[in-house]
Parts: sequence; C-alpha cells; structure tokens
Amino acid sequence: KTIFSNETIWELTPNKEWWTSEHLDWSDPENQNIKRKLEKCTGRRWLQWKGIHSWETIWGCIDVFPFMVGTSIRPSLDEWKWKILIIEPSEEQMPEYSFERIIRNLWSQWILQALSGILVWRSQLNYETNIQINYDNVLLNVIDRELWLKDLPIITNMDFGHTDPMLTLPLWCKMEIDCDNEKIK
Repeated sequence: KTIFSNETIWELTPNKEWWTSEHLDWSDPENQNIKRKLEKCTGRRWLQWKGIHSWETIWGCIDVFPFMVGTSIRPSLDEWKWKILIIEPSEEQMPEYSFERIIRNLWSQWILQALSGILVWRSQLNYETNIQINYDNVLLNVIDRELWLKDLPIITNMDFGHTDPMLTLPLWCKMEIDCDNEKIK
C-alpha cells in the first residue's frame, strides 16, 4: 500500500514475532532454500516522549550524513524544521563512538533542535560475534543527558533498514507519533 496506493496509511503496528538480519547472498541460488536465523522480537523502544507530534518525514542513512556537510545535496536548515527524522545505517554497523559523533554533529548544525521526532532502525545482529550494538544508550546519553533535548521523541528498534521484516516508509509523507498511546500513523 505504501508504494502502490494513494490511500492514507494506517497505523504502523509493531512487529511482535521475529526478525533477522542474517545476510545470505541473493546471487547464490542455493541460499534461496536456506531459512535464515530468526530472533525473538522485543518490540519498539520509546526512549523519551510526550504528546503527539505530526509532520513530514525526512530519511537518511546515518553513515552518509557527514559526507553531505558543505555540499549542495545537504538539506537546508528549513528543510529539517519540524520533520520526523527516520534514520538507518549502512550495512557496515558503525561503532558506537562514530554514531555518537554523528549525533553531536547534527546538534552542532542545529538539525536536532529543528526536528519533531526521531525514528531509529533495529540495529543488526552480527551473527559471527552475537553482538547487537546498542545505539539507544548513545542517543539517551547525548540527546537527553548531554544536550538536554528532553522533549524530542525518540523511538528505536523499528522494522526498517537492513533487517527483516521491513517497513516501507516514504519520504516527505505526513506522519503522526502519538507518544502517549505509543502509536505511529
């Protein structure tokens, strides 16, 4: 419906069953018969919130943000204003310190202060080390405790980015985050 319909999109209900980020090379036909490892879903995490926030979405691969600084493809500050930022990673799984630096950089450019909310992907599980990087702590430490942006809604562990199942979220669509009832429409 997101891609092929003009209908108003319904509530984005959270995944409550399973997820995976195990990568199997699609070009190998044998891999199409292998069931990927599934992880139990723990649901979305509402890190800080209150009230209802409604505005258009703006999307970005968090790894690419530093490359846009000073270029013509970087949105102007007005284009960030009141937007709900949807962020996902590349498949490289950046270390926490790199993620922290990018978040601070968004603050120093006045981008974080302009936003109406942030939706964050479910970080991938590295199946070789069985480690899933916890970006939630970085977000709370930097945005809430260091920068004092306590009213900025942050919802993490969402099903988009490089995990399956995967939500399709369009750019520049109107979205509503109802923090009091923990719903996204």
